[in-house]
Amino acid sequence: MSPALIRPATAGDVRALVAIEAAAAERFRAIGMDEVADRGGMDTGFAASFVTGGLALVAEIEGTPVGFALASSLDGLGHLYELSVHPAFGRQGIGTALLEAVCAAAREAGLALMTLSTFRTVPWNAPFYARLGFAELPPERWTPGLQVLHQRERDAGLGGGARLFMAREP
Repeated sequence: MSPALIRPATAGDVRALVAIEAAAAERFRAIGMDEVADRGGMDTGFAASFVTGGLALVAEIEGTPVGFALASSLDGLGHLYELSVHPAFGRQGIGTALLEAVCAAAREAGLALMTLSTFRTVPWNAPFYARLGFAELPPERWTPGLQVLHQRERDAGLGGGARLFMAREP
């Protein structure tokens, strides 16, 4: 069980979300993926867009945000755009709690599938999601919105076989 309280994010959380994502991205340096850490992370506008028009959840411990999830509907499916936990609070079930809260919201909204895009071989990416019931979504099942996301990732230098879409019932 996670030690964190999961709650909706507010506009006042946005800067903390950006800082958490930047800290989490630093983990990629340890596995030789400096280019991911160097990308600069998400901007405040991206995070704020989920607070006002999507699903933004924060995990907090003693009033301090330590993780978050950003999701919305895409082509009638739930889609997780970002899940990050500050490395100082990793391996405590916080990421799992955030993911399950996002899936619960998708289920309550009547969405049949929860999707996400992640790195195939990074231990805290695809293998983590697979342990929680996600499976690779083959290209023939990609919706038009997922195809656009795939192209955006390729344009950002995240192409090749490094990334994959995964899905599960919420």
